[in-house]
Amino acid sequence: MKHKAMFGRYQPWHKGHLWLLLELLERKPETDVWIGVRDTSLDINNPYTPKRVVEMIKEDIAKALTPNEIDRVKITIIPDLEGVYYGRSVGYNVEELQPPELIAQVSAT
Repeated sequence: MKHKAMFGRYQPWHKGHLWLLLELLERKPETDVWIGVRDTSLDINNPYTPKRVVEMIKEDIAKALTPNEIDRVKITIIPDLEGVYYGRSVGYNVEELQPPELIAQVSAT
């Protein structure tokens, strides 16, 4: 099964991230969403451990999603990323989604 992927620091997880998750769940209901939480070192911009970030995401989606939607979300901790690179004909899309203006103004750090 193919998944839609979103990955980031999520320091902290906020309504902009939730908007993106909801958008991905709605786009193709038969495809699950994978959330990759970057394993960043603790510092002023990353005050939460990756494990705590996963807990915060699970707490929020438990309130915001239906049980069926929750079952379609997979969350894992991934290595900290320097970049995302791909060759030709990789078989997936890389796409930026534009949130509504009120959501776009949200920034955690």
